This record gives sequence, structure tokens and C-alpha cells, in this order.
Amino acid sequence: FGTGPFKFNRYVSDQYVELAADDDYRGGKPKADVLINRYFESPAAAVAALRAGEIQFTYVEPDDAVSFKSDSNFKVIEGASYVVNYIGLNQKVELFRDVRVRQAIMYAIDRNAIIESLYGGAAKPANCGYVAPHLLPEGLETYAYDPAKAKALLAEAGWDKINGDKPITLLTYYGSPQAANVMAAIQSMLAEVGINVVPRVVDTPTYNGIVYKEGTPDWNAFAMVYAGLQNGPNPAGISPGLNKSQIPPAGFNTMRIEFDDLSAALDAALGQTDPAKIDQSWQEVCKVMNKDLPWATLWVANRYGVASNKLRDFVWTPAPAGGPFAAHPERWDIQ
Repeated sequence: FGTGPFKFNRYVSDQYVELAADDDYRGGKPKADVLINRYFESPAAAVAALRAGEIQFTYVEPDDAVSFKSDSNFKVIEGASYVVNYIGLNQKVELFRDVRVRQAIMYAIDRNAIIESLYGGAAKPANCGYVAPHLLPEGLETYAYDPAKAKALLAEAGWDKINGDKPITLLTYYGSPQAANVMAAIQSMLAEVGINVVPRVVDTPTYNGIVYKEGTPDWNAFAMVYAGLQNGPNPAGISPGLNKSQIPPAGFNTMRIEFDDLSAALDAALGQTDPAKIDQSWQEVCKVMNKDLPWATLWVANRYGVASNKLRDFVWTPAPAGGPFAAHPERWDIQ
């Protein structure tokens, strides 16, 4: 795209995007004539296509990654996703305006148990938007699993009067079996303390149509969301999802969070130009997130990809987008 080694050629809705080599690319004519990005209804379908030789690369779930590690025909690529997963709490819904309710949600979810049982330990619990050590200040509340404390906080906040056992939609665009298990675990843990959530899984276009709708959308349709946002390598990646200046259509602040202290911390970090103070500025963002809980932060998981060994000079980065310019796709080839 733009001045890159490939240019758009064809799009077939819900099937694939085809990119054609740019013969005039300044870095030299790409080795591959065409790149095709296919869409699959499920991770299992993509894995089946990879094993059948129909495709040469795909994302995979941790369980699938294990099975590929023993297969000499493939290479498993693993690394930090740089995506923080969280439960978004819609601030246009009165249910979550009391910080004690938001704290209760954090204490109610056994994140370590989910990480061990559903991620195979390949994730780090997040107590703010970050898990990278240089972005974490001392003294953060760890929100260790404590359902009794969650119940007490809900009682103090008057949860019975605020909502009680009325169902609350927990919306997500994550459609994998792993995500379904995560949602089920969260649903069960929240039910234990008296919060009745009902998971709803939709495709990404439907999700975006719900959460980005301008004007007066049905706030209860996305009272809670299970989502993720890029938090690195540049820590500024979370700002569009949290800053009060980034409410749609300006940005990704779909939960309509308007926390003055948080926005001030984000603006200060974004405006910091002294390299010696940058990390400290983002630590302040972390500190405010940990205290005010604009999201119920969950974890940052590893991401897995599997490539056919028939590929040559193929580079993929587990971080968001997975294909930075430094990957040099003009060198990619297939045997």
C-alpha cells in the first residue's frame, strides 16, 4: 500500500483480499507476484487450510500451537501480543459510575486461574494498561482474587438497588473457542458475587456498528465489552481508547470514558519530550488507571502464528498488525 512493495488488486467480501506485486517498488521487484489474505469463519478452518497446504501462514490458538511444534513442516512463531485485554465498562450506563463497583469486578475475576487454565500460563495479568516493567510504578493494587471483598464492595455501593441480578450484556468480537471459554469463566466468576452478565458474540463489523454509533445508541447493548487494544511497543497506543478527547468519532473511546485525571495524565505523557521522563509519564497513566479503573484490565497474552517451512525469508511479528515495514515482504517467497 502507498509506497510499499504490494498494491491492492482485488477484494471478495468475506473471502479474501488480493495484493499484487509493485514491479516498480524502490526496494526491487517483490519475489512473490501475489499475496492473498484469506478470511475464515473459525480458527479451526484456518488451521485445516494450513495443514492442507491451501495457505502458508495463520494465527493459531495456544492449543494448536502445541500441536504444530512437533511438526517439522511448520514453524511456530510466539511473542508478546502488545494487546491488553480488558472488560470495558460503559460510562453512559449508571451501573459502573461508582468506583466500588469497578473494583468489585476486578476482585471477582480470578485472572491467574484463567491465565493458567485457558492460556497455558502464556499471559501476564494487567493491573493497568501495561505489563512492561518499565511502565509499572511501585505500589499498584494487584486486585488479587477475592470474591468476599467483591461482595462487600458491591454491598457498600448498593448494587441491589443499582441493578441487582438483572442481566447485563457482555459484548465481544472475539469468536474463538478460547475466547468463549474465557467469557464463560468471567460470567461464572461474576455470577458468584451477584453480577449477572450475558455474553454476546458478534463479528467485528457488527461490533463496530454497535459501539461506534453516534448520537444516542442503545447503551445497554454494550454495557460491558470484552475487548483488546494495542498497548505497545509505543505505550501511547491506549490513549485513543481512554482519553476523553477520543470519544467516537474522534477516536476509540467507545466506553465514553471522561475521567479528568486520566485524560490529563495521558495528555502529559503524550506531550513529554524529555527521554529521561517519558517512562515516568506513562507510569503516571498506569497509576491513575489502577486507581480509577476506567477498564477492568485483565491480561496481556502471547500471540502465536504458524508458518509453512516452504516459505523463505518470511518475517511476522506477533504484535498488532503483524507486518511492519521492517518485515520486508518484498523478500518473501515460497519454495
